[in-house]
Amino acid sequence: MNTRRAARVKAPGVITLETIDDAPPPGPGEVAVELVACGICGSNLHHLNRPELVGADRRDSPGAMGHEMVGRVVAVGPDVSTHEVGDPVVLEPQLAASCGTCDGCATGQAWFCTEPRPLPVWGFADRMVVRAPGAWPLPRDLDPLVATLVEPVAVSVHALRITATAMSRNDDLTGVKVVVLGAGAMGLLTVAAARHLGCDDVVNVARHEHQARLAARLGAHRVLRDGAPDLDSTLAELAPDLVVECVGGSADTFERALRITGPGGEISVMGLFDEPQPVHSRAVFKRQLRVVFPVVYGTMRGRHDFDIAIELLREAELPFGELLTDRFALEDIEAAFSTAGSKSGGVIRVVVGRTEQDLLGR
Repeated sequence: MNTRRAARVKAPGVITLETIDDAPPPGPGEVAVELVACGICGSNLHHLNRPELVGADRRDSPGAMGHEMVGRVVAVGPDVSTHEVGDPVVLEPQLAASCGTCDGCATGQAWFCTEPRPLPVWGFADRMVVRAPGAWPLPRDLDPLVATLVEPVAVSVHALRITATAMSRNDDLTGVKVVVLGAGAMGLLTVAAARHLGCDDVVNVARHEHQARLAARLGAHRVLRDGAPDLDSTLAELAPDLVVECVGGSADTFERALRITGPGGEISVMGLFDEPQPVHSRAVFKRQLRVVFPVVYGTMRGRHDFDIAIELLREAELPFGELLTDRFALEDIEAAFSTAGSKSGGVIRVVVGRTEQDLLGR
């Protein structure tokens, strides 16, 4: 019987690698993908500590995680003409587990699929079988480890494109003053995404020195340090048109965004907060602010966010590889998550490879 390894959350704070007697061949319209690498997202850390959240989405099987997935096609199902064995792919998780026929899928917003199908394993595994449209073709000249950033870059791109600010400008952010709160992986990638969409005035707020250095290298025109006594007044004086919140958790960054956004401005909230966030309407209504809570990615104005993300990673001469600060083989999944939970020691993004050889990249 064919088997495959897969990591699962077994209890709060406990993730283990197990062997599953289940490695089915692809069916009609499906492809089998041998996974090369998968990044650890901040949401994975939330799920590790609160495993009741894993499986709440009907696309998940209990305990399965990992959505920043890169691999290669190893088998194609009947009627699949879009892929060949050996093709490098990045998996678009919503399309991979969607029905492909409902209104949400038909309009390019697979997140809103009404009949998603649960997948038994996700990215921290050896192999997956997914719907062929969810296996997004990758340029062969893109390093597969850097390609694990396609999914999070697409999230950042979507958080910018979904705003009324971007919609009214057909995704051209030239002349828009943008402040990015947070300089973890998502904050840094949002800086790069804003620059790619034409923004010529990006300010980033970073907590740690290594984050501040990378923010500048990824295109921030100015980097301010979190914790500075005059930070709020400095940001408010900038009167940003668009503030992107990239922290979440227990931080006060949503309240900060409300305080600093300029008149008629907009806030895009990417962070997932642990608790409900207060909104003091009297303090903000005179500025007529807009707030949007973007969810993952999709197709807007004729382009999927994944296409723009791949374009950015492939064409921009930026040090994306430096964000992948730590690399672990799948067999060391527990150590990988332990490292990912520490942000002060220079950790930006942890990537998990199926094998040690896969971690060599190119």
